[in-house]
Amino acid sequence: MKINNILKGLGIVLLAGSMTACSSDYLDLTPDYEVSADDVTESESSLTLAAYGMISGMYCQYYSNPSRWTNWFNGEPMFLGTFGEATGQDFISYFWEFRNSNLSIVKWSGMDDNSNQYDYQAWMYCYNLISLANNLLPADTENVSDEAAFRMAQAYTIRAHGYVHLLQVFAPRWQDSNNGATPCLVLRTLPTNEEDQNSPLVSMNTILDLIYSDLDRAIELYEVSGWNRDYYWEPDIEIAYGIYSRAALIKNDWQTAYNMSKNAMEAAALNIGADMMDIDEYATYGFNGLNNSELIWASSETEQNLYWWSSFGIRGCNGGYVTNWAILGGGAIDYNFYKEMYDPNDIRAERFFTPDKVSDDLKADFWDGSVFQPTAGLTLKVAKVSDGEVPSAIEQAFVAYSAEMSNQVNYDTGSGGFRRGAYVSNAGAVCNAPFGAHYKFWCNSTYGSGAYPFMRYSELVLNAAEAAYQLGNVSEAQNLITTIQENRIENYAGTTQSGTALYDYIKNVRRWELWGEGFNFFDFKRWNQPIVRNGWVEGDTNSGNWDLFMTGTLNVSDHNGWRWTIPEEETNYNNEVSPSGN
Repeated sequence: MKINNILKGLGIVLLAGSMTACSSDYLDLTPDYEVSADDVTESESSLTLAAYGMISGMYCQYYSNPSRWTNWFNGEPMFLGTFGEATGQDFISYFWEFRNSNLSIVKWSGMDDNSNQYDYQAWMYCYNLISLANNLLPADTENVSDEAAFRMAQAYTIRAHGYVHLLQVFAPRWQDSNNGATPCLVLRTLPTNEEDQNSPLVSMNTILDLIYSDLDRAIELYEVSGWNRDYYWEPDIEIAYGIYSRAALIKNDWQTAYNMSKNAMEAAALNIGADMMDIDEYATYGFNGLNNSELIWASSETEQNLYWWSSFGIRGCNGGYVTNWAILGGGAIDYNFYKEMYDPNDIRAERFFTPDKVSDDLKADFWDGSVFQPTAGLTLKVAKVSDGEVPSAIEQAFVAYSAEMSNQVNYDTGSGGFRRGAYVSNAGAVCNAPFGAHYKFWCNSTYGSGAYPFMRYSELVLNAAEAAYQLGNVSEAQNLITTIQENRIENYAGTTQSGTALYDYIKNVRRWELWGEGFNFFDFKRWNQPIVRNGWVEGDTNSGNWDLFMTGTLNVSDHNGWRWTIPEEETNYNNEVSPSGN
């Protein structure tokens, strides 16, 4: 099986076209090239292109209505960063403070505002994927086989994925849902031109039943097709199993979550040779490309037409925004959590610029307002060497550490390598970087391309570990979490924890391992665990590293139990859903 990362030689059917709000064509798609359900059954090439067009909706530039979309919204990577991380506790994103001046994302007020553009983007992105899948699924018949079966399986997988995301953002927690009876979403299963405009909200159970049945059918079709995917950005049977495990976690359906996680691991190992990275692989490969053996599902590595809005343009430590604007950094880790998880033998700890990376006499500089600027996103003040300024000792330490990380991840100025090292601008100057700056995500080219992880092997191990614990299988939970830790911590001796201590450990390892990948807010939500951000206080080395504008506590009952409101585009269009429908 070939696993390539680009669509060379194909005319891409970009079905993720423009969507116009507040009109009769709400949810209608305007593709560059339309392929009907009848057309896709006539030739395998049409079917292939239609499926690729559907999948491209996960990674393309959404820019049709400037007042509602923003040109940097690129699909799945931006969805995960916005709704899974910027709203959470562990990933500090100064991009959002800079871009979103009223802080409706980082301070959560957008959840209650049905005119908020981000509220709209979450709803429309997911329903766009669902609509794209719905337009293909009429081609599924009782006797479908070969490639047609495989492409139908992909459509069912994408539809289930869209509904899982909608549940994460717009539905209540399972324990707040009256055993799934609470209405939360509009059910859309028909091609766009056949859908009833006026459709009521349906229960959480109705959506979960559809997800389960879609994935059951997808798995059946993957198996009978005899096909495998050609590209990592395509879904395949291991992806269907993985999404199944995510849906089961939302429902607290622990046995299903465990079974599907194990199935996903087995299928991924068989189909693409996926397995846990060891310590050396983690240090060398990181998260910038398809040479990561844990990568199961990811965005394309190519720039395509996304340029500055590519997967790592904003979050890559050498991304276009970071190195050209040189003011925001690619994101930082919550320092209180970092201290909780810190182990000098843990390779993950190397991925952050924190006080333990400098000499003892420089540690206090992290809480010095003339060094880390509280009015500039708590970023390290960088000397302008061109103006004759002399770099400070901590700046020199930062430059040295950035160079060390760049060399460790095979930094290469030649073709095929990273365009420059971490936090180094086009002109060769040092960029500002926040307290806790990361070195986890890297881009491979000028603007920010790279294989952004949608699903990794370690997530599946963590899903299984949490489910095993909830099922009362302590030894299995311990063994699974050890699988993660022994591949990250030199000479890890295993864990003997049990009870609540073991569960807390599993959750913390999950936060640590999946940092920045789009899980944080969603996990805290389903855990019914408040988000607490501790602010930076000058001179107080025990304080946190959150900019004071971004601090606060999100209690579990706030904002209707962390449910984003249904956007006005839906309620203006759909007479069966009121503005206060959720």
